[in-house]
Amino acid sequence: MNFWETATQLSGFNETLVDELNSKKILLIGAGGLAHPLVTSLCGSGLTTFDIADGDVIEYKNLHRQFLFSEKCIGQGKARVLKSKLEDHYPQTNISIIEKFLEEKDLFEQIPNYDLIIDCSDNFKTRYNINEVCVEKNIPLVMGLASGVTGHAAAFLNYVNSPCYECIFPRNTNINEDSCDEVGILTPVLSYVSSIVAMMTIRIILDQFTKENFLYRIDGMTLKTNQTLINKDKECFICKK
Repeated sequence: MNFWETATQLSGFNETLVDELNSKKILLIGAGGLAHPLVTSLCGSGLTTFDIADGDVIEYKNLHRQFLFSEKCIGQGKARVLKSKLEDHYPQTNISIIEKFLEEKDLFEQIPNYDLIIDCSDNFKTRYNINEVCVEKNIPLVMGLASGVTGHAAAFLNYVNSPCYECIFPRNTNINEDSCDEVGILTPVLSYVSSIVAMMTIRIILDQFTKENFLYRIDGMTLKTNQTLINKDKECFICKK
């Protein structure tokens, strides 16, 4: 029996497309709360070939939202344990790991080796660095972030004259950089955001994504999702180059 039989029964989705999902080289940056529901959705959809980069170790306070970890995993590297857990449930997976926090130099070395980047990091400095490299190398970028009861998701195809992350969140503005550990997070918001990120990723790989760029804003308490067209900032010092 085909492992993804129920998925391949969908109209317009078949084993050939599953093969297409795994023909691209993908880098997931961050193995925290967003990554857990995200990789579960991707693997369950047939996308099982990707790399995970994270230099963090598992702490007790992570467990309520990073559900693929358990108390037995405390003190171990997040990327390594996440790889192991996914391999147990999805034996078809082909996952490599980078057990370090990727600095700007690392990103310039690593990102050109991939067809698509998924950013689930939890700090703005890393996001800006990832965005800058993806723009320079014309590599599609899908981003998800969540804090408290709200979240954002966006995809940037990084073709000529397309907008980038800097266009909508310029680094010279005062942005709250508090992490989930500092301000808290309602766990279902992570699943909400990651579902959008997963579908964006799948659609981009299958070349079904519109060239228009949208920012999705999610409010977990009101259950409202706002979709805003992202316009290129002609003065953006990253993508106007």
